Amino acid sequence: QELETLNLNQVRSSSVKLSINSKALLAQIHGIKGNAENVIATLQDYITGRAPRVNHEVAQLEAFQTVNSMKGVDFGIAQSEAQDELDLSLEALESIEPLMLFPSSRDELSKRFDALKENYKDLLRYIENARKNTELAEEMTSTGTALLVKSQRDLEAVENATIDLDVDRLMTDDKISEVNHVHTEIDQVLQMIEDILRDFRNTTKELEIRENSLFDLVPLYRAQYAQPAFDHVEMLKNLAGDYQGVVNSIERSGSEHLKAVTAYQRIHDGF
Repeated sequence: QELETLNLNQVRSSSVKLSINSKALLAQIHGIKGNAENVIATLQDYITGRAPRVNHEVAQLEAFQTVNSMKGVDFGIAQSEAQDELDLSLEALESIEPLMLFPSSRDELSKRFDALKENYKDLLRYIENARKNTELAEEMTSTGTALLVKSQRDLEAVENATIDLDVDRLMTDDKISEVNHVHTEIDQVLQMIEDILRDFRNTTKELEIRENSLFDLVPLYRAQYAQPAFDHVEMLKNLAGDYQGVVNSIERSGSEHLKAVTAYQRIHDGF
């Protein structure tokens, strides 16, 4: 039982760490999204003539810095697409630089700025997808953690119920007239164990549903966090089967309680 509790605590700790990392990634994504939106707004102002005094060198430098800072960010499952868009943005910035020296190339420059703006918009879409996927994974991880905590409580309840069925509860020196009361208590404990086993099955089903969704969503979570958690759930299912065996054994031996008490009474009288 201590080993089961330790394993559950380890899974729960990993889930909590994953939740914290997901929230940190979300904050980083929101910051980068804001920077990209600001660059797009500046480009839009320049293209439409709302900002005629734009310092091209400063604007270009800021755009270079923004793109380069984004290249070091982990976009999760959108990493490949985001990096492609960043590379296209850098190419667009590099092609704009010589055009700034020639006023006659203003139309071409405007077209290049339009292309750069579209690249930024594509990047924003990838960032938004990464944000949604990260939020969903964080939510599912939190729910999985809650289910694991509930499973741990159920295990503790089963252990306590098993202790209450100690042989000393049956081998009491009370009168045989109290046997029916003891049998009623046994029935209540058996019912409680059956309820807990039913909860185990429901919890396992819920985790299996979330497992399929989470595996399809984030392969990295599957390898590092989800798979170990569901391996542990499988172990819990096996443990539940063991407890079902205990229940069956108790049910078979329950009809013998009168013989046990009678035998103990004879031993007691002999002393």
